[in-house]
Amino acid sequence: MMRWGSDRAPPPAAMPRPPPNPLPRLACRGWPSVSAYWAEPIARAELVAKYEGLLALVDAAAGEPVAGVARGLAARWPGALREAQLVPRAILVRRASASAGAPCPRAELAAAGEAAVVLWADLHRLLGDLQAMRGAGDPWRGFARLEGAARGRWPAAVPDDPAAAGAWAEVGLDARLPRAWLAAVAGLTPAELDGWLRR
Repeated sequence: MMRWGSDRAPPPAAMPRPPPNPLPRLACRGWPSVSAYWAEPIARAELVAKYEGLLALVDAAAGEPVAGVARGLAARWPGALREAQLVPRAILVRRASASAGAPCPRAELAAAGEAAVVLWADLHRLLGDLQAMRGAGDPWRGFARLEGAARGRWPAAVPDDPAAAGAWAEVGLDARLPRAWLAAVAGLTPAELDGWLRR
């Protein structure tokens, strides 16, 4: 089992699983273009609590009970525990600092070298959406289960292009889907996204 945080040397810039195949960028109400995605303000205040919780896990003494804290973090920010496993403590501290402050466009954090703060925040949301879609059979039926802001984060309709529809069907409703879609939304390849998530 991977231990949360330490000041170990950073691991290679790859996620535990290989990157998913790229997905075509489809029309999406919440993020209609790559530039709209990066221009949208992100509320950073809630992320401070996430990083404080992750640092509490990292700093917990061996044998100290942390299961309740871990469950709370995982429920509120799906994927947050993986984030704490993938980067050294120093990076979590840096991300906590970058999370403080008023809402700002995603591009502002990216320009400051903190794109990972934004990308992880959106990956948490997309992973939470995936939990709501489980058991639907395919992404399109899964999207129909989502409402409000969650529905707006995903494609509006099945693509007419058979190749594009096939790429989505190939990914299906597994943990690769949020990573592949976030990469498409942010104008990155899945491998580039994975690299940013580790910085």
